[in-house]
Amino acid sequence: MNEIDLNNMTIVKAKSLIKHLENNLNLKLEMKELNFIRTQPNATKIDSERTSGGKREDKFSNYVIKDIKVDEEIEIIQNQIRILEKYITNELKRIDEYDEWEQKVIYMRESKANWIKIACSTPFSESTCKRIYRRYKKKRDV
Repeated sequence: MNEIDLNNMTIVKAKSLIKHLENNLNLKLEMKELNFIRTQPNATKIDSERTSGGKREDKFSNYVIKDIKVDEEIEIIQNQIRILEKYITNELKRIDEYDEWEQKVIYMRESKANWIKIACSTPFSESTCKRIYRRYKKKRDV
């Protein structure tokens, strides 16, 4: 699985990535359930049952071997989802430190609005909006 790069992550990207990971998680869980169903006893089919020779296979041990790999993938996905949710929580706490108008500047810029539109919808000038967002991102060039 890919590692998550939180350096240039926005809340919108993090939420989108969580949705993607949840879809992958559901897929893996369904695969695991199908593997489990295959190991459950079925009614004997007389015409397909062979009595002489052949190799008998233990379905349960085959299921366990296959599911170890799926379980590892499920655990990785769940850990990534936890990391992203914690990141979103921390970012929201950090945004909450700003007043209402500053939060609006941050939200609009995270939603890819341009500086002129942000300045028109807030009581700040374009340069003040940039300064607020720069302080939020803790970067010199925004």
